[in-house]
Amino acid sequence: MNINYDLANFPKEGYVVQHLNNSDFLKRFRDIILSKLREITKNDEITLETFHKFIIDENEKIDIQFALSKMIWEEKLHFKIIEENIDFYHNLFGKDLDIQTKAHLRIARPNCREDNIGFHRDSLYGNGAFEISNFFPLVNLDEKSALQIEPYSHSRGTIPYTKIENKDVPMGSIKHQLGYPYAPKIIKKEFKIDSYAVPINFGQVLILGLGTIHGQDVNTSDITRWSIDIRVKNSFANSNVKDGYYTNLSSSIISDYAKIYYEACND
Repeated sequence: MNINYDLANFPKEGYVVQHLNNSDFLKRFRDIILSKLREITKNDEITLETFHKFIIDENEKIDIQFALSKMIWEEKLHFKIIEENIDFYHNLFGKDLDIQTKAHLRIARPNCREDNIGFHRDSLYGNGAFEISNFFPLVNLDEKSALQIEPYSHSRGTIPYTKIENKDVPMGSIKHQLGYPYAPKIIKKEFKIDSYAVPINFGQVLILGLGTIHGQDVNTSDITRWSIDIRVKNSFANSNVKDGYYTNLSSSIISDYAKIYYEACND
């Protein structure tokens, strides 16, 4: 198992782990999440890692996850995680940068398959290869709790899958808003996935191309995995997602000029 830490190898391997140059707000973000969690549960003993020891009921877990997510979305807290490392993302995409409007807060308890969505390609759901997903762990993750990646899988071409209806996740439901697919596209069993876990610590980010196969069937560690997934792309890269999925985060001088020009022409 050779973890890729070299950004230059990202096009070939399909993922990379990077240490954040700036993580001050990420630390603040984690503190905000824990404080809000304790407020919701009225329990000062709960921690992110021990969440599963206190919250066993699935419906209660989803309600807590949604309340925390709404706070993140309304206050645009995930914007600040990207903004404090904006130079890194400008180097990747240029200054015309879009960010996912509603990032996905993930909570995966030990031995709870329902907390995971299994192995998948994000590109099966409308996103394109010009977009990336940034996986920020809020706790340290070892091989048992970390996501698994199949390196080079974006170069395997079209993969066979079966589309099913998930009756537990109606379109527009709370679980759908949290990132659970209402019509999951399940990779067929005859398609062999050759994956390995990518351990990662708080203060690092796992960057995934959306054509890279990744996921986890179940967290087999003794801690709850907490993370936030934030997708970003160049503003001019096409994506087949619905309107409002992305929000502009920054723009170049040229695109600012062009915006004024085209708005004037359309008056």
